[in-house]
Amino acid sequence: MHINKLCVVTDRGNLLNGSLFEDGNSDTVLICVTGLHGNSFTNPFLRDMGRRLAKSGINFILAESSDAHPLIESYNVITQKVERLGSGTSRLKNCIDDIGSYISKAESMGYRHIYLAGHCLGSSKVIHYLATTGDPRVERFVLFNPGDHGQFMADVSEEEKRAVFELMKEGKGEEMLPFALMGWFRCSVATAYDYVCDDCLIYNCSADKKPPRDDLKKLNYPGLFVIGECDVYPVNGPLEYIKHINNETPYRESNDLLVIPGADHIFKDKGEALADGILPVLQRWMKEDGDE
Repeated sequence: MHINKLCVVTDRGNLLNGSLFEDGNSDTVLICVTGLHGNSFTNPFLRDMGRRLAKSGINFILAESSDAHPLIESYNVITQKVERLGSGTSRLKNCIDDIGSYISKAESMGYRHIYLAGHCLGSSKVIHYLATTGDPRVERFVLFNPGDHGQFMADVSEEEKRAVFELMKEGKGEEMLPFALMGWFRCSVATAYDYVCDDCLIYNCSADKKPPRDDLKKLNYPGLFVIGECDVYPVNGPLEYIKHINNETPYRESNDLLVIPGADHIFKDKGEALADGILPVLQRWMKEDGDE
């Protein structure tokens, strides 16, 4: 089993650094999109899961998004300038470009069966990407602990929201927000605006009865919802939460739902158990999606 650095170039010219876990010449790959500050260091379950999947005949791409790390300097191949890149300046709309770049890379590598996954905010990105693009290169989806991000944003006061809106009106989007969003997130005004605006994509898997977006209703792919038994974010309980958001999708009757015993939101020490849990579903898909 080999782990190799996988660099992709977005249409914006930014370089994203992912990782490819491979063992043999599999024609199937699971691409997992990270969430806010989600990377192989903060979420080691991704490495453990990737190793186990690769050894079982399913290659794995850990697709670190442009918000996977705090602010870093990165070279842009289009502008040929060093730019600030990271969670503090990333725009949520860039998930379309980020995800599409990883899929194009996988396609260029010869993978014939591409399954697209996301963890936490990465799940919201995947839902939005598939609902928006209808990308035919993707056959199925997997959502790991899709976050009810309304809970995250509950700590943002109306006064703070008004401050963000006012700064955007004043044309100060590129400046850093004078306070930490949610009490911990240091970001630009424009980035903060993406999170507090009413139609923000992070709410597309809200536990509310009437989500503000209709991305789930446009998720015209079969897939798998996975949640940790001890994930504390769903207010109505992990299993009920994924049942609720699954019921908003076109494939609600055939989608798979899976609860990982003892697992928390970041699947701490449960990466291999997670892989073992999803493998039977992925292997069934491989048989169903295999070439005649």
